[in-house]
Amino acid sequence: MAKGDWMTDGKPTGEDLGPSTLAWTHTHRLRSSAIGQDFLIEVAMPPVPLQADQRLAVVYVLDGNSSFPMAAAAARGIQWGPFPMPPTLVVGIGYYFEKPEHRIQAGSLRVRDLTPCSDPLLEAQYAGRGMTTGGCAAFLDFIQNDLKPFIAARYPVIDDDQTLV
Repeated sequence: MAKGDWMTDGKPTGEDLGPSTLAWTHTHRLRSSAIGQDFLIEVAMPPVPLQADQRLAVVYVLDGNSSFPMAAAAARGIQWGPFPMPPTLVVGIGYYFEKPEHRIQAGSLRVRDLTPCSDPLLEAQYAGRGMTTGGCAAFLDFIQNDLKPFIAARYPVIDDDQTLV
């Protein structure tokens, strides 16, 4: 049997196809003008056919590196059935890392982006790890002025039906 065939010598075999991705999902790298950093933006399309001129509600999901797959699957699940939610675009906001070992920085970046004010005591406690606080204004600026226009330019969204979770 050829490489990649299901059975070899009567035993199941497989072929490594590389990293897994979510079906009907687009991945983007977007630079924040306010923060000066790249973000990983993942966009899950609705699981239902769309009309040619149909516009979509948007759900933006924080902690995209960990929460996006679950949020996309949940949203797709409730867009089916006898009483479905309207077709919705799910957008994960995560951190872009050049190397897998850099993912350890996600916690510090999350603290920076989700704290409303500076916390010198917390920063002192984690001195040497590069943790800063009080960056939520810049993060919200990124969402409002970089991310939302980026999504609106590429996907048919409803401007006044967007949610941040």
